[in-house]
Amino acid sequence: MNTASALRGLRLAFAAMALIAAVLLALHVRQEAAEREAALAAQLAVAAEAAAAGVTQFLRRTEDLLNSLAARPAVAALGQGGCDPVFETFSVQNPDYANLLLVDGGGWIRCSARRLGAGPVRLGPLYILERAREERRFIVGRPEIGFISGRWVFPVVVPLADAAGRFRGIVGVSVDLERLGALGGLGAGTGEAA
Repeated sequence: MNTASALRGLRLAFAAMALIAAVLLALHVRQEAAEREAALAAQLAVAAEAAAAGVTQFLRRTEDLLNSLAARPAVAALGQGGCDPVFETFSVQNPDYANLLLVDGGGWIRCSARRLGAGPVRLGPLYILERAREERRFIVGRPEIGFISGRWVFPVVVPLADAAGRFRGIVGVSVDLERLGALGGLGAGTGEAA
């Protein structure tokens, strides 16, 4: 075997080893990328679960708040003797909510934590009132532009009934969607009525 032939064989051996090393390096890079992707997916899943838990907790707290408000005599009487004092301080004491409304069965706003224009004001979208009338339970409405604020909100309401169980209206809050970020969802908020 001559020197040229030996060099050619040696070059082929080195080329084969370089090719094997390049393939192994590519596999290693691909495996690291897959591991990073899996780790990121796991982190996103944890963040999504935390956000969902935060929203669920917020909605439970909101339902408890609305049920306690519905039990107040002036709210249960639909503000006939004047609005419950809670309406005066609600926005300051409850910054997670855009507004607090008391609405009769005809859709007329009886009390609001936010000042309304002069004269009677009717609830903007009536679907939430109709759902509460039909379902007689805690309702979370769809996102919409608030008819008082012009901001994106979603309404949350509980129905009000008289002693005989007849539907009388709703008490509800609206949540400003722009303020939901702190909880991945919900933290502090101010905005307007749905």
